[in-house]
Amino acid sequence: RPLALLLVFAAAIVAAGLTFNVTTIALPKVIDERMGLSLPLALTGWLATAVFVFGALTQLAIGNLVDRFSLPSIFVGLSALQPIGLGIAATTPGVPLLIGLSVTMAAIYGQVVVNDALVARYIPAQYRAKAYSVRYFLGFTASGFAAPLIAFMHANGGFPALLALTAAFGAVVVLCALAFKTIAAQPAPARGLAAE
Repeated sequence: RPLALLLVFAAAIVAAGLTFNVTTIALPKVIDERMGLSLPLALTGWLATAVFVFGALTQLAIGNLVDRFSLPSIFVGLSALQPIGLGIAATTPGVPLLIGLSVTMAAIYGQVVVNDALVARYIPAQYRAKAYSVRYFLGFTASGFAAPLIAFMHANGGFPALLALTAAFGAVVVLCALAFKTIAAQPAPARGLAAE
């Protein structure tokens, strides 16, 4: 069911694009406001960098896992980590906040690798370039809403409210990943039956 797979994947891309961009744009300010300590600006920057580097290193690990395990299963596992990490970050200050943000960034950065691998594996070669262009179009279009959303939520509930809303976007990605896995696991209909 390629159309069903594409629709579910497109919804996941939009939700993941919002999650990715809200989190990455707001992360330094979240650390600055919610660590519970008065930190020098340079230290805040280094903590944010450490979270981003942790996420980037996850891409190397996911690259190895993609060759060993089912892509839809990895997709589900990574997407499940996003709302968990964001939930921790939304409800706790200090070190647990950093742990929640690190889990979130690991899941988000790892999903970038999985998304590209899903397109490569499930889209026929003649449509792959178009699929990548649509994937990036949806992701970057959704990302344009991140900055105004951050400003609105920060003014109406602060960063806990923003992180909670972003966790909801992450939950949408989880639902899409589960649907993708279910659809991808269904056998293709026989040609004779499909013609009938």
